[in-house]
Amino acid sequence: MLSLGSPVQALLRAALTGTGEPAIQGHPIALKTVLGQQAGGDRQLADVRAYWRLAHAIAAYHWSVDEQRLLAAVPATETGDDLVWLGAARASAKAEQAESRLAALRAQQVLANVVPPARRGELPLPADMPFVGAYRTHFKELNERGAAADDLRPIDQSLPVLREVIEAQAEAVMAATAALPPVLQAYQQGQASIVHVLDAHDRLRRHRRAFLAAVEQYNGQIAGYALSLSLPAVTGERIAGMLIETQPTGKSVLAGKKTGGDIHRVSNEEPVPSEETESNDPSGMQFRAPKLGSP
Repeated sequence: MLSLGSPVQALLRAALTGTGEPAIQGHPIALKTVLGQQAGGDRQLADVRAYWRLAHAIAAYHWSVDEQRLLAAVPATETGDDLVWLGAARASAKAEQAESRLAALRAQQVLANVVPPARRGELPLPADMPFVGAYRTHFKELNERGAAADDLRPIDQSLPVLREVIEAQAEAVMAATAALPPVLQAYQQGQASIVHVLDAHDRLRRHRRAFLAAVEQYNGQIAGYALSLSLPAVTGERIAGMLIETQPTGKSVLAGKKTGGDIHRVSNEEPVPSEETESNDPSGMQFRAPKLGSP
C-alpha cells in the first residue's frame, strides 16, 4: 500500500506540472478566489467542480504529450506489420493530444466565466492541487447535531473507497511506467513484438486516465460534502481550507513550486491534535467537528 502523503502527491504534481511540452498559458487562480465569487449553494459547488475539471484536463494534456513522445521515440523495424501498428498508434496519440488540448482550453473558458481574468484575454490556471489524502468527515457526529443531512451519508461512505481507488490507480501507473523500458529494450533486441510495446504503452495511458478521473471525483465529492454542511458563515479562504491542503504562496502548481504542507483550518473547527497522537497517516486531513455556536 502506498502512502498518499508523498508518492501519490508527487505523481499528481508531475502530471500537473508537465515536462517541457508547449505550456498552457494562463493566470493562476486560487481555489479560495473561486469560492469567494458565490454566496454558497449549488452554484458554488459547480464552480469548485469546474476548478477540479480544469486541473484534470491540464494533467491529461501533459500526459498525452508525454505518451505521444514515447511512441515517437520507438524505432520502427523493417517489418511491414510493425510499421502499420506503430503508425496507427502514433496517429491515435496525436489525435488524443489535440483533443486533450481542446478539453483544457474549454475547461479554462468555463472557469473564466466564474473568475474574470486579471488581464484581458487571459485564461485561468489552477493555483491549488487536488487533495489526495484521507478526508475525515465526522459525519456521525455532525448528523446527530443536525449539521449534516442524511443524504450526505453516501458521500461519507464513498470517500474512503474513492481514496482506495486513487491509491490503486497510482500504484498501477507507477508499475506500468516501470514496465515500459524493459519491454522497449526487448523489442529493440528482437525479443518482443511491437504489439507488446503498444500494449504496455496503452496500459500506462489507461491507468493514468483512471487515476486522474478518480482524483477529480474524490475532490468533487469532498466539495459536495463540505459545501452542504449547515455551518456558520465563513470566507472563501476558510472554506478552501476544508477542501484542500492550501498553498501559502498562492502560486500555480503548474510552476512546479513545492507547498509548505500546511492545512489551513476554518476558525469554527476544533483544534487538531498532533499526528502522533491521533493518526499514523501524515497525509490525512483532519476535518474536525465544527463548533456550531461559534461566530
